[in-house]
Amino acid sequence: MASPQEVNGISRLRGGIAFEFLAAILLILGIVFFAGGIAGVIVGVIILVIAIAVAIIALVRLYGGFSALEPFVPNMVLGRIGVILSIIPYLNFIGYILIGIALYFIGERYNNGTLKTGGIITAIPFINFIGLIISYIGLGSINFSAVPQPSYQPGYGQGPGYQPGYGQGTGVGQGYGPSQQGQPVSVYQVGQGTLKYNTANFTLYSSGQVRITGASLEGVDTYAVSINPMFLSPGNNNVSVNFSSLPQTMIPGGVYRIKVNLDNNTSVYVSVIYSQQ
Repeated sequence: MASPQEVNGISRLRGGIAFEFLAAILLILGIVFFAGGIAGVIVGVIILVIAIAVAIIALVRLYGGFSALEPFVPNMVLGRIGVILSIIPYLNFIGYILIGIALYFIGERYNNGTLKTGGIITAIPFINFIGLIISYIGLGSINFSAVPQPSYQPGYGQGPGYQPGYGQGTGVGQGYGPSQQGQPVSVYQVGQGTLKYNTANFTLYSSGQVRITGASLEGVDTYAVSINPMFLSPGNNNVSVNFSSLPQTMIPGGVYRIKVNLDNNTSVYVSVIYSQQ
């Protein structure tokens, strides 16, 4: 079964492709109206402005989708770089090549042949729009119930000889580091966390004692003002993180990631669902 973050990432990508096609249609309409005299020019300008706004939404959703899938699918950084390059003249064809490669890896991860085909065609200049159409269909046909959930997800700061820990949980975010006895410490999220108003609550499993040094909400540059408890003990730990403020752009029901820093130079990524109630 796929995690909520995976479902959210796929949904963002599919929405981004849909907005991209809508922006292209509006762009064509705007150009057509330019041939209709002064009134047509005014209408055309308005439509073109709307098209630009829709295109920006498309890029944001695509970038966010690749970012959300990064813990689960390899090489998602190619997709994020591709989104940036796609808006740069003379480099946009390279951007779509990278986006196509990233879509192919997503199709491979979720065993979706339609999406893999769409990714390949998206990487081909001049016909990449056909690939995006196929990719849109493929993203919508992913069978999440058949997706195997990885037993662990490597964190940052791994070194030679470190061994991953295993346990029941989402597999989103693990950190490894030496314990006081020189044995590796495994830390990972158990279940799904929540973010209500300015407070996040989630459960972390730790195989040993380790201290939390800080936490931040990804994508919005918001940092924790208090964390309780600061020390993780062996077993499950219910952690509460308070943020000073959250941006108004956060969407209720959306899945967000919190980066939790540990004193063994590792980071644990946890997923939380935002709500205002």
